[in-house]
Amino acid sequence: MENHLLDSKQMARFAALGVLRFDELVPADLNTAAHEEMAESNPQRLAAGTPLSKCFLDSSAIGEIIRLPQIQGWDHPNRREAGFPCY
Repeated sequence: MENHLLDSKQMARFAALGVLRFDELVPADLNTAAHEEMAESNPQRLAAGTPLSKCFLDSSAIGEIIRLPQIQGWDHPNRREAGFPCY
């Protein structure tokens, strides 16, 4: 099983800049579908504290992105236990 957690260099960059960029993390066709979904819809706002895994329908491109192993590695169990919210 591949490790999809951030390494220490990525964590330091995030701490310093507040953002991380991961080019080509999401396949281009899925990324395009997610952009189209966002442009065509008015996403529902969920209550603060809703776990990220429950923010998007299984059938949505955004939901597919959230369930990619490399994204699940970012959404580490320590963050989920704290109830990392979606906005």
